[in-house]
Amino acid sequence: WGPVCLYVALIFWVSSSYRPIPGQDFFPQMDKVFHFIEYVPLGVLLSRAFRQTFPAAAWPRTALLCLLGAALVGTSDELYQSLIPRKSTSGWDVFADTLGGSAGLWVYGFFRRRVAKTP
Repeated sequence: WGPVCLYVALIFWVSSSYRPIPGQDFFPQMDKVFHFIEYVPLGVLLSRAFRQTFPAAAWPRTALLCLLGAALVGTSDELYQSLIPRKSTSGWDVFADTLGGSAGLWVYGFFRRRVAKTP
């Protein structure tokens, strides 16, 4: 769980300051892309942590816990950003965060299966 906690701290640290998003002029929803990318590693780390904490749990249960964890962190991050001057909050950001977490879940599952097949 240490890597999960460190990565969540990094997410909140990044949220603490205002930085213009590159490409925002050409693609107004570029921040959603960054939210997605930012939460892929969190999905991987959450998947790993839940699988190690609950090794006997079925994969769907682990996946659900991972998605709920990503959504919870995303919601908490948006609430935190509402306290930061010049930052905006959006439910769509939470949606992008959750999608990024689900992509990380898929990446973890993909590589976990590949490693398991390796002799």
